[in-house]
Amino acid sequence: MKKLICRAVGTENGITTVVASTDDVDRYEDVVAQHWSLDAFRANPVIVFGHDYSSAPVGKATQVEVIDGKLVAQIEWDDDDDNPAGKRTARQFAQGFMSAVSVGFAPGQSVRRNQLDEDNMYAGPSGMVYGTPESPNVLLEISAVPIPANPQALALRNAPEAPSAPIDVRSELLYLLKTDETLKSEIAALAADWSEAEPSPLAWVAGKS
Repeated sequence: MKKLICRAVGTENGITTVVASTDDVDRYEDVVAQHWSLDAFRANPVIVFGHDYSSAPVGKATQVEVIDGKLVAQIEWDDDDDNPAGKRTARQFAQGFMSAVSVGFAPGQSVRRNQLDEDNMYAGPSGMVYGTPESPNVLLEISAVPIPANPQALALRNAPEAPSAPIDVRSELLYLLKTDETLKSEIAALAADWSEAEPSPLAWVAGKS
């Protein structure tokens, strides 16, 4: 499992929006390409502290998406009195004492950066590139951490252009309906029994309506 540390955007109404991963070269000279399998994480969206899997989570992710080439998540902290670590972490993020997060993931297909063509954006003298569209990285967890490794691992608190979780829900939904193969298969099954006069759902998804 690999870990990559990135940045938090800030806390509002108890929710912290974080840029959990980017494709910037990290301090280990590695690149995590933003090709992600998110199903496992969405089924168990735990936020832990420092990749400590023996302790209770400090929060949960309420949203996670790849937006503009970055893995963006919204975190709801467990700040109940019976979870001192969660309560402390929530306060430290809210007050700016902590800003960084780190992703724990199972790498997808990997290649050495020095084996890439010189004109490849990820080419470099050392390090690896993890993940491809055909073999994406599998997100397992997101951790709150004190020290960032990614060069973009700085809090953007109060920044007017701070990245956010999906704003246009309709656009995100339309994108998923047109690109998610599982959803397209389900719609195809519905279209097989379609008897209305209007174009079938499958025609709409294919962009033919």
